[in-house]
Amino acid sequence: GAVIHAAGTNSLTAMSRMGSLAKRAPDAMWTMGIALAALAALPPLSGFFSKESVLRAAEHASAGHTAHIPASVGWTVLVAGLVAALLTAAYAARLFLLAFRGAGPEVADHGRQPALMTTVLWVLAVPTVAFGGLAYRELPDWFGGATLAPTLITSVLGTGLALVGVLITYGAWKASTATRQAVPLGAVSAEPAGAEPELVEIEAIAAHAAVYGDIADADDPGDPGRLLLGPLHRHAARGFHLDAVYGALFVRPVLAAAELVRLLDRDVVENTVRGAAGVPRLLGAAVRKAQTGNVQTYLSALLAGAVVLAVLVAVGA
Repeated sequence: GAVIHAAGTNSLTAMSRMGSLAKRAPDAMWTMGIALAALAALPPLSGFFSKESVLRAAEHASAGHTAHIPASVGWTVLVAGLVAALLTAAYAARLFLLAFRGAGPEVADHGRQPALMTTVLWVLAVPTVAFGGLAYRELPDWFGGATLAPTLITSVLGTGLALVGVLITYGAWKASTATRQAVPLGAVSAEPAGAEPELVEIEAIAAHAAVYGDIADADDPGDPGRLLLGPLHRHAARGFHLDAVYGALFVRPVLAAAELVRLLDRDVVENTVRGAAGVPRLLGAAVRKAQTGNVQTYLSALLAGAVVLAVLVAVGA
């Protein structure tokens, strides 16, 4: 939110073509850097020790030292964790570089971020650093005395792969600098100070189809991810279509079931209730017509009923 406030847009593509965004939002830059470094599990932040706890347990199981966990499961978790360390560091570095190391016209001044907004950022960032420092002394006592100290093999492998991911992404980002400069988004970064950021972004999208294409695609030729992933980038940008699969398998059936329930409630249950209420209404209308207030009519009806009963009794006898 602080970055969007400073940039005047939520488009990462536009931010990558802005200058001085880091100067406009220094608190957001530092706290996001800390958060992304912790997400990439770089020491000595809290994310490093949480990742190491998983990798250490997986390495222990893969060596056959855990009776109730097969070694194959340990190897699977260990390899998956190391691959995740590489990929997480790569996309964390990509996000930071595109957001705060952009080059282009100076971003318009949208005002300083509110103090409450920046305070929340530091309130979240400080424990990220503090819990990393407490991992050796205080935290083990909170978890039954189990050690959180990293092992040499997993810490070197995990941190090394994370650094490799950062360096590869940095190289791809540098290599795509020329592409970003060739397709600028001046309409976003050079708008009048009083312009609405949402309208400016819409105009930029409409005027720079070569960058955005369809807004749902948000295809940026200067994205270092395109250079690293190649033809897979288009699918990766859509989460490898997992959302579409989830929607087809779960969301659409649930919505269809909800629509069926709505139709049953509206067309079956409601009509049944109305029909059940209609029968007494018709009977009441018929009885109401008989209530004329004429005493002779009432006496005639009673006499006719008595005659009918007498006939029935006589026939039955």
